[in-house]
Amino acid sequence: MPIMSFSISEELKKVIQALVEKKKNFKNQSGLVRAALSHYLNSTEAKVSMDDEFDANDYKVNGQVILSFKKGENENKILHDVYNIEAKFADNVTNFQLISTDITTNSCIYSFQGSIFDFRKFVDELDSVQDIEQLRYLISE
Repeated sequence: MPIMSFSISEELKKVIQALVEKKKNFKNQSGLVRAALSHYLNSTEAKVSMDDEFDANDYKVNGQVILSFKKGENENKILHDVYNIEAKFADNVTNFQLISTDITTNSCIYSFQGSIFDFRKFVDELDSVQDIEQLRYLISE
């Protein structure tokens, strides 16, 4: 499953840090952080009132996707599948780089600009390609 990165406000950072510092005896603090995020998002501080109607289809994002796979027997099939997915989203893919990170691994780096829903479809399709070792994405805007 892909990992999603995002930015949080300074207030939320302080809340999470305070909770984590008090609970240093927990080995896995991700559950604590998720609980803090949920609590904060449900609090009155996080409420946002919108007078205008908002259409998520109009919301555009800039994102990056990095995937890596081993060189070898399946390399051509993986690249074929990846290039087919890239062609489907040609209007949204603004940059592509194929990098040989070492003797055994290739990495593909995509820059994407488009709707949040198209980005999600793009990531899901790339994630469905067999024999991809890692897939990471970042939504920067």
